[in-house]
Amino acid sequence: MSRNESFVAKARTKIWQEIPDADHEYLATSAYCFGYSQEALLEKGYGITDMLFLLTQGELPSSSQRKLLDALGVALSNPGPRHPATRAAMEGAVSKTRPRHLLPISLMVLGGEHAAGGVEPAMRFLRLNKKKTPEQLFASTLKTYDGPEGDVEFLPGFGPHYEARETLHGNLGRVIKRKFAEVNLPYLDWSLKMDELLRGTSCALRSPGLAAAVMLDLGFHPRAGAALYQYLSAPGLIAHGIEMSNQSLTSMPFVADENYQHDDR
Repeated sequence: MSRNESFVAKARTKIWQEIPDADHEYLATSAYCFGYSQEALLEKGYGITDMLFLLTQGELPSSSQRKLLDALGVALSNPGPRHPATRAAMEGAVSKTRPRHLLPISLMVLGGEHAAGGVEPAMRFLRLNKKKTPEQLFASTLKTYDGPEGDVEFLPGFGPHYEARETLHGNLGRVIKRKFAEVNLPYLDWSLKMDELLRGTSCALRSPGLAAAVMLDLGFHPRAGAALYQYLSAPGLIAHGIEMSNQSLTSMPFVADENYQHDDR
């Protein structure tokens, strides 16, 4: 079988350069990230948030960008024990899944459209509608919104949780806004205004919406949104999985047959 495409001889990246050993080209003696020496970054005291920004943006963050990304990391650090992704880590742990597999398993679940999978659509929605006022979109969408059944979103990044209004992420967003009052955060401002308009409804700013707004204010491209959301949520998934890894199977509830949804077709 032949292809018409012309393939490159080897993969290339602008992100990382490894300096090979003089005697063995597959052994590295030093490394550079977008031209920054890894050794120098260590010596100068840069941290993991700096590296995340550098690796994905191609430059080191400013002080306010680093602190804002750290703040988003705190807000997203744990999906919580109610979340299916966390439950996957916990169930896997008591089932004696190897600890090194708990995070990949739970991150797959976190990739669903109501979690990480909802970040990119929310980022694209916010970019597309940044010149419209929240009031305009609220009024027009309210006319056609069918309600919270099935946790259907009101707008990308905004909707019900368990078919009701959950205020957690709007509250966290307001704390971030107060902490960074001197920083221009147009997407977060817009999102919090929409959340205010949704008071009295079953909808609110959800975690993918909060992540989308802050990531846009930090300059991230929507394509990076889902993976960054998973990365920032990973500490909680790790912690809950490790907490349950030395416990018995009976440490988690057993779901009775009548609580499963059956397909009678």
